[in-house]
Amino acid sequence: MKLHIESGYRGAMLCLGMDLRGFTARDIAQATGLKLKIVTSFMAGSQPGEDELKQLSAVLDLPVAFFYRQGAIYQCDPRYPPDYFVPLIEPSVSRETIADMLRNVPDDELAALAAYIHSVAEYGAGIVKMEGLK
Repeated sequence: MKLHIESGYRGAMLCLGMDLRGFTARDIAQATGLKLKIVTSFMAGSQPGEDELKQLSAVLDLPVAFFYRQGAIYQCDPRYPPDYFVPLIEPSVSRETIADMLRNVPDDELAALAAYIHSVAEYGAGIVKMEGLK
């Protein structure tokens, strides 16, 4: 069966699907047999082939069309309180790179930094507060 999707593939939707399912790029690479470099390129927006899309779809238990959805994507962002959702922006640095940089920072220091940032942050017009979430 050939796939025919009118709009283009979006790496941000792969990232969102991975977040929804709790998968890392390494998890996806292991589950699909793809190289980690290939998975991260798909996350950055490189177009997967038909077979690769089917593999991603199966592993994440999402329809192939999910990766082609258009429009604003909102997600929780650790820089904001948990009841705020912000538009997802295509990252220029991978989450794995950021995680590697922060891996050696003690949790109490990260928590203190997050508390300070939240205390001085000014939230822009694009930030949506969702009431009642914990």
